[in-house]
Amino acid sequence: VGCNPPDNTQYCPDGSVTRGQMAAFIARAWDLPATDTDYFDDDSDSIFEGAINRLAEAGITVGCNPPDSDSVCPTGTVARAQMATFLARGFGW
Repeated sequence: VGCNPPDNTQYCPDGSVTRGQMAAFIARAWDLPATDTDYFDDDSDSIFEGAINRLAEAGITVGCNPPDSDSVCPTGTVARAQMATFLARGFGW
């Protein structure tokens, strides 16, 4: 929907993807159901909090600070290896 929420008037094809944006991509692509559970402490100010919690509910993300896993780092970028892990969990591989 764009890279500059809430306006979404830009696409930013050369930009990096944040963990929050990635959560939105995956939640939309797989039409993950909403959840009332708040899984992480550091995403309350993120517009991606709902998508992040959907991924956590589905077991696709477990956080960015193991073993505590109480943070998701929504503004951190996603490395290729991390993206592969999210996809593998989502597809059940």
